[in-house]
Amino acid sequence: MAHAALIESFEILNFVPPVNKKSSATMSLKRNLDCAVINMLHALREAGGHGAYDTVYGFFDEGAALYPGSELKEKTHVQIAVINHDCILGYFRPVDDR
Repeated sequence: MAHAALIESFEILNFVPPVNKKSSATMSLKRNLDCAVINMLHALREAGGHGAYDTVYGFFDEGAALYPGSELKEKTHVQIAVINHDCILGYFRPVDDR
């Protein structure tokens, strides 16, 4: 629903919609389209009186298999986007102890 609304709005404005840009065949670094769809989802929820989500997370299964037959990939990761900054109670900076 959010993707369709986003594409329709870009077509009405005669703009080119954003695209996800891959840096290589196995890894996507710039998720411009995905970000725009999530932002549209929040706008649609707020317009419908539902309010935006506080956080959004996504699982990205990327990269080559770690070993033959593996479903574990080199670049698999989770990303968390905090929309409502009031949800952040604290943070830490990792120490580089190499």
